[in-house]
Formats: sequence, structure tokens, C-alpha cells
Amino acid sequence: MKLHLSLTVAILASLIQYSKQQCIADMVFMIDSSINTVDNVYNALDSFITRQPISSSEIRVGAVFFSDQVIGSIPISDNVDNLRRQLSNNRIPLGSRLRYSVGIRAANTLFNIENRFVPRVAVLVTSSQAEYESNLFDIVSQLKSSNIGGRSMTVYSLGVARNNLQNYNLNELNIIATGNAIQVSSSVNVRAEFERIASTVCSNNVVTTAPVCSDFDLQNGVGYKANPKDCKRFIQCEKEAFSTNIIYNDMACNDGLFWNQELKNCVHFPGSDCYRGECDGTTYLYGSVKCGAYFNCTNGVVNSGCCPESAPEFDSVTKKCIVSSNCIFQCTLNNKISYAACQETFKIYRMPNDVIDPCRYEVHEGEGLTKSVKVMHCAAGTNFNPSKCDCSIRNKDPCTGSTPVNPCSEDFYLNFTDDRILDNSVSKAWIRNEGPVSVSGERATFDGTTRLAVLRYSNIDFVLPLAIKVKFRETSSQSNMAVLYTPSVYITAGNGRVTIGVETVIGGYNSSAATVGTNQWKEVVLYYDGTTLSGVVRSLDFNGFNIISSTPIPTKTVSFDDTVKKIQTADGALQIGSLIGGNYPAFVGDIDEVKLWKGCQVVRRPEDF
Repeated sequence: MKLHLSLTVAILASLIQYSKQQCIADMVFMIDSSINTVDNVYNALDSFITRQPISSSEIRVGAVFFSDQVIGSIPISDNVDNLRRQLSNNRIPLGSRLRYSVGIRAANTLFNIENRFVPRVAVLVTSSQAEYESNLFDIVSQLKSSNIGGRSMTVYSLGVARNNLQNYNLNELNIIATGNAIQVSSSVNVRAEFERIASTVCSNNVVTTAPVCSDFDLQNGVGYKANPKDCKRFIQCEKEAFSTNIIYNDMACNDGLFWNQELKNCVHFPGSDCYRGECDGTTYLYGSVKCGAYFNCTNGVVNSGCCPESAPEFDSVTKKCIVSSNCIFQCTLNNKISYAACQETFKIYRMPNDVIDPCRYEVHEGEGLTKSVKVMHCAAGTNFNPSKCDCSIRNKDPCTGSTPVNPCSEDFYLNFTDDRILDNSVSKAWIRNEGPVSVSGERATFDGTTRLAVLRYSNIDFVLPLAIKVKFRETSSQSNMAVLYTPSVYITAGNGRVTIGVETVIGGYNSSAATVGTNQWKEVVLYYDGTTLSGVVRSLDFNGFNIISSTPIPTKTVSFDDTVKKIQTADGALQIGSLIGGNYPAFVGDIDEVKLWKGCQVVRRPEDF
């Protein structure tokens, strides 16, 4: 398969008005450990990592090492030094037996752990004859299309000659790579092929502006809209960094869910835009991404089902379970749904205080070194059903009624530890580095053209109370520079003054206070509880470690009748530094730390954050 912007480009190609090249992808190298020239392959990958532009906004790299089992892995990362260190630690003994499906499954797991909405490219490097797998094509096809997050996996395969002899099976490599099989005459040429594949990724990853997305779809650079051809998918629109160009990304809802444009969320079928009463007073069946599973919608209520072992594949055309040798998915016992297997993957989510959160669940993926646990949210209006391993309980326990996870733990925590740009909270939000922002001494420097963007906070309901704390120093005398900004919440600073602000459902409110000036570290806290906006600004010492003085930011009353006024929901990323679609000048200076709390009922004053 050729790498492109997934389904939407093909569907909407006639609408494209503009395109440019942008190099961004996650690449996983699947190294056959039975290669007797494995050192040369490792050296090629090491050289590729050092020569290729690798960052969170460009190509990121991971690797798996396998024979007939996974021997080692390197999680996908943009940290070059860490990648090289782990690569050195994984120079493993040669294996003997080889199964290609093992490597592809392991690569698929690494992609799904990261769950980024970028092209996913797997590169198999082999010099050996693998064990025969009769269902290899079916396994590979299913894995290529089963990635979480709406991105399929593109596979390249490199057959490396050994002593000028072809020991691999070219037909199998073509099955795996679907036309992307490459024959390499010697392992010394492998690095050049890695770079050629990366170049192909860059040239085929087309960024477009088109009527698919327009400025009317965006707020602060981000927006969401329905896919006109597929209700199981939706389109994310966003402004290209520091440009008027609009990028659109075709994304998939989670298995069994459909898009609702009003909610801008994926929901069960009866609540979707494409629902036309198919299961009002009757039963309607539709398929899962897993070949042996389906969904049963009866009288507007959705439940999951599994085909029996005697007919293991669900046919979406006839809407029946059929006899098939192509489906390897098993989840049934005596024609009844068996939940034991799914309960090993999908589990209830218990908060640290041992209270169950009904609106979230755990996904346990991978094995051994690639094992991971992710916390996922159910669709709006649904709770997790542990007996059926899905979010099929409707309108029972609202999310807002559940006890928060450690009431005052951060929902977002960025502190640039080890000079890395990572969210250290339990949310693990993806942070896009645009410009890029440089990081040194565990502090980030913004020059007025760079920014960090956190798309997780687009179209989000800021559960109240909301608190945000930022530690920074401006190095420009410009006023009202945007230190942190969303369409609904912002902190600006400059020329000896800081301002905090919120946009609520009844209007905008802000408050400001004097503070120390240019090149001096300070810490600002914004606090909004639904009735008042308040804050504090702290002057710090030369190193930014100790508090010298603290000044309250005057309280602004928002609600005079004590009714909670929610923060306005808006389509826009949380931006740190330079803005897209904002009304304030870009920030010039250094940022040491950003923290955000939602729903903290224990701490009720800005002075306590």
C-alpha cells in the first residue's frame, strides 16, 4: 500500500486546492535477529537515527527484535540519545527460528501504545527463510488495518542478501509489504534504504488545504467535522504551524462507535448523525473491526456479540456468522459470549482511592517488554460494562458524579525533565513541538515564532474548579504576551504585568496585577470555580527556585447568584507560546513548568496551588 492521508484524500481528492510536503510519521523497524550480519543492520539503524531529523513534529523511531518470539523492543521516541542507548543494549545473540507475524504484531503494539494521529510505517529487515505460516496474509492484513486511532499501518520489507545469496522468500516479503518489498544486495546498503523509505514517507505525506476544512470550522487553529462518506470516521481540521494553510486528518472512531457532529464525539449508533431508526423497535447488526465480533442494536440499546467457533467470522453483508478459515479471532464458547478473554484486555478502572470510575476503563495491551496499560474514556452518555467489556451501560452513573483520581493530582504536568517535552501527569497528553521550541537545562525557550500545542484540550469540558500554574520569565518588554492560551482560558504577561482570563457561557472575564519585570522568574496561578476568577503571582529568585514575594490577583466575580457559570467549550488546542488564531503577541522568554488541575475539590484557593 502507498502511504497517504488515509481514506479522506481518496474520497475528497476532487476538492483539493493546495498541497505541500511535510515529513511526519512514526517508524518501527522490525529486525530479524536470525540475520548473521545483524551487526551491520544495527549499525545502519544507528546511523539512520543520527542522520535523520527526529523530533516530535517530524519522524519518531522505535524497534522490535524478534525470531519466533519478541526478544527485545525500543518504544517509539524522538530522544536520539535514548534511542541509540537502547539500540546498543539490544545487540542480542542470533536467533534460529523465524516467524514474520511475531515482528509485525510487536510493531502494531508499539504503534497502538503511542496512539498518535500520524502515518505509521513498519520496516521489516530480514535475511532468512521464515517458518511457513499458512495464514500469513490474513494475519498481516488484519494487523495493518487494526491500529487504534484511525491510522492504518504501512509495511516495507527489506530482503538483505547474505554472501550474495538470496536466503529469504521474496513472495512472502511481497505479501507482508503489499508491493513495498525491497531487495538489498548487501547489509552495508541497508542505511541508504532506510533513508529512501523515510524520504518516501515525507513525499507521500501530503498536507492539504481545501474546502474540506475552512476557517469557519476552526477556533484557535483546531476543529472537527463529520466525514461525508463514512459515519464511523471524522475529520480533524487544524492550521498548519505559522501558516494560513489548513491541514485535515481523517480519523476513525473507536470500534463500534459513530460520529455525532453536535457533540463532536464518537457515540453508539443510535446517537450518531447517520442513524435513521435502524433499530427502533427492532434489531440491527453491524460489524466490528475484529472479524469474529459484531454489535447488536435492539430498541436503541447496543450490545456486543461474538460469533461461535463453528462459524467464527461475521459477514457484514449478510449480517450472519459464517464458516471461514480467514478469521483467527475467537471469543465464544458454546454459542454464548465468553467474556474471560476480553476481561484480560478490558478492565474496570479503579482510582487510587479504590473507587471505580464508571466512565473510564483500562486497556491492557502487548506482552512482556511491550506490555502496557492505557486508561480510556467511554463515549458521552455511557458507562463501562465489565460483564461485556464495552461501554454499553447508558445513563446510569454520570462522569461528573464519580470521585476524581486523587482529587488534586495534575491533569497536565509539563516540567521538561531530562530536557524532554512530555506530559508527566496520568493523562500523558501528546504535546506537539512547532518551530521547534528548544529545551536546555530542563527549561524551554520561546523566540516568538515557536510554540507547544496540546490538542487534548480542544473541545474539552473544563471540569470546575480549574487551576493552572505557569512558571516563566519573559525576555522581551512586549506587553500582553500569550504565555498560555486556549479560546476559553489564558494567561498573558509582559512589561511588569500579568493577566488571567476565562471565557464563560455568559461572557469573558479577566483580572490583572503588577509583577516583576523582564528577565525575572515568576509563577502565576489562575483559579476559576464557576462563580469567581482569582489568582496569585509570585516573584521568584534569580534561579527561579524560591519564592521572594506573593501578590494576589484581584478577584473577579462572574456569578452574582451563586450559580456555576461553566467555561465555554471551544475548538482550540492549549497553546504555550506563539498563537494561531489568538489576539495576543507571541511569548518571548523561558518556561520552566506548566501544571493544570481539573475538578480539585480539596484545594479551594489559588494561594494553595
